Amino acid sequence: MKVFLKALSFVAVLGLAGNALADDDYALYGTVTEVNAQEMTFSIKNDINGNIEVIKVNPATEFEVKNKSSMLAIDRDVQFDALKVNDWVKVELPANVMNRAIATDVEIYR
Repeated sequence: MKVFLKALSFVAVLGLAGNALADDDYALYGTVTEVNAQEMTFSIKNDINGNIEVIKVNPATEFEVKNKSSMLAIDRDVQFDALKVNDWVKVELPANVMNRAIATDVEIYR
């Protein structure tokens, strides 16, 4: 019985640890409609509902260009100024503060 309770406790702890390590980001997908370098924001037309979403970034936001045109193309890290109108992007935002969130990660697909 003691072995069973120990095993059950171990499984419960593993389950709780998995939830603590879960990625709680919220992702938006869409096409860039405007880039405002002065305000450090950009707008996208949301693929799901067609709404225009304004995304704020800061120096900690990570940008990466993912080349979809070639299997041999190498993804590369870039800065905010690499973002252009008509780029298709995946934006990750913290899920707990959607209305005032600052993007944590922006993947630019070209």
